[in-house]
Amino acid sequence: MKVTLEHIEKKVGMFKKAPAIQLAVEFSETEKAAIKQGGLADKVFYDPPRHSHYNERMQGGVEVGYLLKGPYPIEFQDITAARAGEHDIREALKNLKAVIEQSATPLKASDTFEL
Repeated sequence: MKVTLEHIEKKVGMFKKAPAIQLAVEFSETEKAAIKQGGLADKVFYDPPRHSHYNERMQGGVEVGYLLKGPYPIEFQDITAARAGEHDIREALKNLKAVIEQSATPLKASDTFEL
């Protein structure tokens, strides 16, 4: 999984722009197969914060399938939120990588462990 995060400005209204992170993820063929096999394309891996300039429509969660299609912009209220969001996106991507790896391994018929 190769990730590129780019800070950009995105038009969010007639005259408004907002800071955004353009997220591009290149998945290996093995990862793509695990995403398909595990049904992960429809799963939300990151839920961005809600913004005051989204009164009529809200930016929803970022689904794994969006990343398969190419770069995906995530808008933020201000530059401070974008910086904090970058950290959260990195953590969400680490979790996504772990879920993809788990989806690639077959389930054990049974497992015994002690708590």
